[in-house]
This record gives sequence, structure tokens and C-alpha cells, in this order.
Amino acid sequence: MSVLARAGMYVTRKWKKTTILFLLLTTMSTLVMSGLAIIDAKDQQATQVRGSTGGSFTVLVPVEQQQKYLTKDNVKRIADTEGVKAYNAAMPYGIDVLEKTKPNSTGMPMLDSMMFGYGCFNSEYHQLFQSHEYQLVEGRHVKEQGHEAIIAKRFAQKNNLHVGDKFQFHLQTAAYNNPNYHEAADKQELTVVGIYDVDDKRARKFDRENQTDMSSFIDKEDWIFTSMDVADQMVAADPGVYGLDQATFFVDDAAELGSVIEAVKSIPGIDWTYYTIHTNDQTYRDVAGSVASMSSLVSTLVVVTTVVSGVVLALVLTMWMRSRRSEIGVFLALGIGKPTIIAQCVAESLMVAALGFPAGFALARGLAGWLGSLFGKTAADIHVSWGHLISVAWVGSALLIAAVLASCWSVMRFKPKTILAQMS
Repeated sequence: MSVLARAGMYVTRKWKKTTILFLLLTTMSTLVMSGLAIIDAKDQQATQVRGSTGGSFTVLVPVEQQQKYLTKDNVKRIADTEGVKAYNAAMPYGIDVLEKTKPNSTGMPMLDSMMFGYGCFNSEYHQLFQSHEYQLVEGRHVKEQGHEAIIAKRFAQKNNLHVGDKFQFHLQTAAYNNPNYHEAADKQELTVVGIYDVDDKRARKFDRENQTDMSSFIDKEDWIFTSMDVADQMVAADPGVYGLDQATFFVDDAAELGSVIEAVKSIPGIDWTYYTIHTNDQTYRDVAGSVASMSSLVSTLVVVTTVVSGVVLALVLTMWMRSRRSEIGVFLALGIGKPTIIAQCVAESLMVAALGFPAGFALARGLAGWLGSLFGKTAADIHVSWGHLISVAWVGSALLIAAVLASCWSVMRFKPKTILAQMS
């Protein structure tokens, strides 16, 4: 009778032992495959975090160096660095709106028309929008070109302005005393392309964390975001006052922020003695650290489960092997060699594993989502794949064979004569 035939007969005849081994292998493979799926979900989350948590750096002009503002050429050269996906530089300036009043009016025409502009390369990446302190509720963002503006919701309501409407403003009257002021270059007519609202709760939190509370002299809704073209014309009207004192650049991969900054510092023609660079990756580091810690915990649990599984299998199989001394003695008396007997034991275990691993795969697909929820993931994020089954089958089979060999050693290390003597 062949080895496989004897193995099949044993598995069928000893159905209680077969069931116990089947349940052990199914449970162990379910836990390991679920753990692997959770690790993959965490790895995928880590990859997403690297591109979605707003890794950026800001080039600043220190107060003592503000005679040397950033130029648009320098900003664009930095933006062309590999790894930079978007950028914005904002130029603030004071304005008077014509025939309109700001949201919180005082009844004094000169004060009620006084507001503030932000010239932007791309307002979507302005700090106030990135922090969600301001939220675009209608229309679109402004970019570098065009005579366009984003206004506050309350300013729009008070002055009956909608997306597509036009309004006018010029520099604040304080600039009129400047000898460089040119009124003809100053007056601007802008088209409203977007409307923003202020999230008061986020605004207070942002101001508290960044010490930027200006509510004592500037209302949150007094800001008008314009294209950089408009800001350039403001500079032309009063060239002695305005300039770019900072620019923020966003990277594709927050994990590569350091190498991108090194590449930026090597750009020829930019004198870095006038500028400093501030990294903005705290959010990424916090989230990535949390994800890495959780992945490490799950990985540890998978390793522990695998090791414990191997030990449990070895112990169970060793106990069973010792109970088979009589059977092994009969085989030896019939002239069947030790390698053949060991091969039969391995075949028996692999036959059970051939059922246990697929059963574990089926269970893992149903339970992985629930297990993942214990580690902060949703069922939709976790997928037990065929690759997980193949990995567990290979590693599990290797562990199972090692456990079988270890259990066989407890009996097979003796000489045939000794084993036969122990039968009596």
C-alpha cells in the first residue's frame, strides 16, 4: 500500500484527531491572514498619508531682511523643483471697496469701505484654506492670472454680490500721501469667482495654536483673495510698500520633504542668506507615527501568532506521535523504514492542511473587517487576498512539516529494536 493511501486511511479513521488538527490550522490561518490583511491596509494608509497630509515648506523673508523680498521668478524656480506639486505665495495689501461696505459696518464711510486683499498664485493653497479656517462654499479658487476675487459670504450677502458679479476697489487712502502712488494704476474692477465662509471654531483654534488672532483690528471676513496679477498692479501703484515675504510649497510625498528642500537649496542664483525655510510636516509625522506604531503592533501579533501556532502544533503532534508507538512498531516489524513512516505522517498533516488553510481563508474574509475595526480600520479598507492565502499556505506548510519532524523525533530517535520493545 502506498504512503498516500495509508495517510488517507489514517486521516479518515482517526476523524477526531483530524478534526482537532483541522480546527487548529483553520483558527491559526484565519488569524494570520487577517493580520496580514490589516498590515497591508495600514501600509496602504501610510502611502496615502505621505501624499495627503499636506507636507510642505515655507520660504520666509525675516523681518530684518524685508528689503529683499522674494521675486516671482524665484518662487517659480522653486516650484519647478522635482517633488513639488503645488505652491502659493500671498501678498497682503490694504484696499478701499467702492460703493460697498464690509460685513461689520460702523456707520463711518471711510472705515466701512476699508478691507484687505491677498494676492495669490493659487488661493486653494493659502494657509487659511489649508487649515480649513476658511472654506470655499461657492465657485472656485483664484490663481495667478485674471482680475478675479474670492469674497466672504457675509460681504456678498450685505452687498448683494454673487459669483459672476463685478465690484471695484483701490488702495487704502493712507497710500495717497506716498510720492510713488499712481492713482491710474490703482483702481481695479474684479469679477467674483468664489465665495468663502469662516469656520469660527476652527478659526479660534488656528489662532490659538499659531498666535495669529487679529480679531481686535481685522475681522475674519474683511479679506478679499485676488489673483497675483491684481496684486502686481497694486505694487505698481505703490511700489515702495509691497512684496512677497513668504511662499509655501507643497510636496507630492511628505516623507521626501527633506530631500526636496535640499534640492531647493541647491538652486543656483538664489541667495539664501536673505531667506529661511520652515518645514510644515507635523501633521504627517503625527499621523505617520501613529500608523507605523499600529502596523508594528499588528506585525508583532502576527509573528507571535505564527510562533505560538508552531509550538502548539509541535506539542499536539508530539503527544499524538507518542500514542502511535504500537503502530510504528508494527510498520517497522513489516520492514517499512523510518523515512517512509515519517513521510506518511507528513502526508497526513498536509492533507488536513489542504482543507484547513482554505477554510481559514474563507473565515478571514468574513472576520478581517471586524478584527480590523479593533485597530482603527473599517471593513471596506481590509481585503484578504489570494496572495495572503498563498503566503500562509507556504509558511504554514513549512511550520507544519517542521512540527511533524519534531514530533517524529520523539519516537524515531530510538532504534527499531527499542521501539518494538516498548510495545510490550
